[in-house]
Amino acid sequence: MSTILTLRQRLEEWEKSWSSYCQQLVDKSKEQVNSIDPICYFSHSLSLSQYKNELNGLISSFYIHNCLKEPIEHLSLCLKIDASMPYQFSGKYQAANDDKKNGQAWIQVNPDQAKENELWFTYQAPDSLKISEKIIFPEFSITWRNEPDYKLSLTGFLYTENAPDGLVVNNPFQLNMSS
Repeated sequence: MSTILTLRQRLEEWEKSWSSYCQQLVDKSKEQVNSIDPICYFSHSLSLSQYKNELNGLISSFYIHNCLKEPIEHLSLCLKIDASMPYQFSGKYQAANDDKKNGQAWIQVNPDQAKENELWFTYQAPDSLKISEKIIFPEFSITWRNEPDYKLSLTGFLYTENAPDGLVVNNPFQLNMSS
């Protein structure tokens, strides 16, 4: 019976911390609405195994909200992945060397010229990102084998004509596991 109570307490603590985190994200977003930059953030889902050599996975989406007073032209994004172990990346995008149009809004850019831990994509929609609109680089995943100790960090950057130096996401992801 005490195990159930302990589990309930942990769930309540997690719910409070999650609510606090969401409020911080909302507050940060409100601050940024009054700035001159678009809002960029990740949403994540994480699956971790407790057994060695089984797959762990992170599923994420990169959201961009145009809170400027003008449309945004020429969107590009960079995903920087630092990992202490080999990983696989997959997502809903068109590969740079794929001549077939597969209907994806994002195309990978110059994978041969990018740094080892960076993935670059450009937005290929016919229209710009209009005022108050949102777009998503949707449901990309990073998978890796479970090891006793590993580190994974994911940071996103948005580049536009108005932000040639890049804007960092509001909530980069950091995972450090050790046994």
